[in-house]
Amino acid sequence: MRCFTILIVAMACFGGALSANAQAAEFREQEDLAELEAHGISPDVEGVRAFLEPAGPSDEDVKLARLWAAQLGSEKFDVREAASAKLQAMGLDALPAVESAAKSDDAEIRARARGLQMRLGKLKEKRDSVLPAVLRTIVRKRLKGLAPQLLKVAPDVNGYAAQENLRRALWTTVTTDDVQLLHKALGDVSPLKCQAAILALPAAMGEQARDKLLSLLGDDDPEIHLTAAQAAASLAPPEALSALIEGLQAEDLPVRMTAIRILGDLTGQRFGYAAYASPERRAAAVDRWKTWLAQDTRDPLRQPLAETPLPMGRLLLCHSEPFGVTELDERGRVVMTLTHQVDAPSACAITSEGWRVIGDWGSQALMAFDRQGREAWRLSLPGMPNSLERTAEGDWLTGLFDEMEIRRVSQDGETVWKAATEGKPSDAHLLPGGNVLACLYTTKTVVEINPEGKVVWRIEDLPPPESARRLANGNTLVSSSLSKVFEYAPDGEIVWSYTNNVPLAYDAMELPGGNVLIGYRRGLREVTRAGETVRETPLATVRRICAY
Repeated sequence: MRCFTILIVAMACFGGALSANAQAAEFREQEDLAELEAHGISPDVEGVRAFLEPAGPSDEDVKLARLWAAQLGSEKFDVREAASAKLQAMGLDALPAVESAAKSDDAEIRARARGLQMRLGKLKEKRDSVLPAVLRTIVRKRLKGLAPQLLKVAPDVNGYAAQENLRRALWTTVTTDDVQLLHKALGDVSPLKCQAAILALPAAMGEQARDKLLSLLGDDDPEIHLTAAQAAASLAPPEALSALIEGLQAEDLPVRMTAIRILGDLTGQRFGYAAYASPERRAAAVDRWKTWLAQDTRDPLRQPLAETPLPMGRLLLCHSEPFGVTELDERGRVVMTLTHQVDAPSACAITSEGWRVIGDWGSQALMAFDRQGREAWRLSLPGMPNSLERTAEGDWLTGLFDEMEIRRVSQDGETVWKAATEGKPSDAHLLPGGNVLACLYTTKTVVEINPEGKVVWRIEDLPPPESARRLANGNTLVSSSLSKVFEYAPDGEIVWSYTNNVPLAYDAMELPGGNVLIGYRRGLREVTRAGETVRETPLATVRRICAY
C-alpha cells in the first residue's frame, strides 16, 4: 500500500547559487584550459583552427612514410625495426601510409603495420579526447570564423556532451559570411552536422532565417523539423511551439523524447510529461501544454544555446570490490583514480571550486582531493556517510546510514540542520523547494522531508532502495540492489522500469536527452527509455555516480 501527502514548498537561497555557479564556471574553464595546454593548443582562433584543421604531412613526409612502410617487409631485421621506429616517431602524419600497409599481401608488412596502426590509433584517440574542451573554449571566448572547421569535424563528434558543445560552438562562431556554408550543410548525411547548421541559421542570418526555418517545420524527418522548431522559437514562437507540442503526440518514442527535451530547454517547463508513460498520462500532460500555449502571459522563452551551463560529460564514481574512486571523461578515459587515499568510499561530489569530495565509510569523514588526487582537506562526521551533496550555501547534505539521520553540516563541521529518519538512509538529495528526497533502505521507502523534519510524501513497499533522484518532469527515479530501476510518478504509479540483468544496481541517473545511466555490479550501463543498451563500461562495482 502506498500513502501520499501534499508537498510543502519552501524558498531556496538564490544568491548563494549565483556565487556557486560563477565558481563552477571558472573551475570548468580552468579544467579545459589545462587540457588544451597539455596538448599544446593555444586558446585563440589561430590555435583552435590549427587543431581542428592541421596542416597535414608535407609531400616529402608522405614519400618518407610510404618508403618506411615498404621497408617494414625488408629482409633485414634492423631495417624493419628502424622503419617501425621512424613511422612511430612521425605520429599521426604516418597513419595513412600505415593504414595502407596494414592491407598488404606481405604478412610481415601487414603484421607490423597493424601494430603501428593500433599505437597511432591511440594517439588519435588522445587527440580526439581534447575536442570537447576545444569546443567549450570556442563558446566561452566567443571565437569567430571557425564554422568551416567545425562542420568538417562534426560527423566524427560522439557523446551527448561533445555533440551539445559542437552545436553551441557552431552557433557561437558563425558570421554572415557562413550563410552559404550553413545552407549547404542542411542536406548533409551527418545528422549532427545538419542539425547544428539549422540551429546556427538565426545566429548567421537574424530575422532573415525565419522563412527557411518555417519551411523546415514541414520536413518529413522528425529530427529536422523538431530542430528547426527549436531554432525558430525566438523568431516565430507560436508556429515553433505548436510543432514541438505536436511532437509530444508522435507514435515514435525517440521523437517524443526529442520534443520534450527541446520544449523543456526552451521553457523550463515539463507539466509532468514523460515520453515513455502510458497514452493516458501523456494525453493529460499534452492538454496542459496546449493550455499553456494558449495563454497570453507566458514567460519569455530561454535560449538554451546561450543560457545553460556547458556540459563536461565527466563522471566521478565510487567503487567497491575493490574499493576506490575513478573519474572518467566523456570518452570513458580514466583521468583520475584514488585507491590508497580512501578506505571505503560510498559517496562523492564535485564542488564549484573543483574539489573531488568523497564520503568515506571507513574513516567517517568527507575528504577533498584536487585533480591530481592530492588531499586538500578533511571533515569528520558523526557517522558513516552514504550520500553526499553540496548545497548552494556551501553546506554538505549527507545521509548517515547507521545513525538513521540526514544532516547538513557546514564546512567547519557545525550542524546546520538534521532530521531523524525511520530507516537507514542510503541516499539523500536537496530539492529546489527546500525539501529533502531520501531513500530509506531498511524500511523500503522513498520519502520527502520538509525543513521541519516531517515526511510530506512517500512511496512504500519498494525493493530495498539504494538511490533516488527527482527528475525534471516531477517523477522520481529509484534504483535497487535487487537488479531493478524504476521511475515513479508523484502518485506512485510506475511509469518506466529496467530490470534486464543489472545486479546490484546501486545508483541510476537520467542523462540529458533522456537515457538512463546505471551503476551496478559490473560497472556502468547506459540504456534508452526503450530498454536498448547504448554503452557498457566494465568497471569495479559502481556504488555512486556524480556527473558534471
